[in-house]
Amino acid sequence: MLLSDWRRHQAHSLVGAESTGDGTAVTWNPPENLRMAFAREYTGLSADAQHVLQVLAVAGRALPGAEVRQLLGAAGRAVDRASLELLDRGVVRVERGGLAFKNELHRAYVYYAMGEERRGYFHARVAKELSGVADTTDFQRILEASHHYISARMEREACTTALRGAELALRRGAPGEAEQALTILS
Repeated sequence: MLLSDWRRHQAHSLVGAESTGDGTAVTWNPPENLRMAFAREYTGLSADAQHVLQVLAVAGRALPGAEVRQLLGAAGRAVDRASLELLDRGVVRVERGGLAFKNELHRAYVYYAMGEERRGYFHARVAKELSGVADTTDFQRILEASHHYISARMEREACTTALRGAELALRRGAPGEAEQALTILS
């Protein structure tokens, strides 16, 4: 289905938009047969499970339960029940002690199925968590926070965070990461 979508829509397909990293992916709508196949996977999930999936989709990496609880501002039991629901349905897996999507297609479906405002809200939450918790030598988390600030359309915070992360990257002998962070801002 994805190959067919890519052949018909090229850069406006999910595969094309994701591979170029442009904003086209934000407006991508899956073809009806793909949308229905994924929708069947997620039909009937509790609201808590849907929120957990959305946070995981925005984070784009495995998250420990404590971080999911922090990002959602939810009680531990609610997140644990939602996590077990997702594990039982085979939607997510345990990776290094955290929850992660089984594959990128599922993550992309959840990411683009949620509204733009909700995505921005979760990007801002992830960015604030990363920039507030990251110790002063963890430039990778700080640069990750900058990415999320950009996605949340918080340009000032993105610039400040990227500059801080780039400076730390240079001090730690990682000029490539510093350059990449600064290039994204321009």
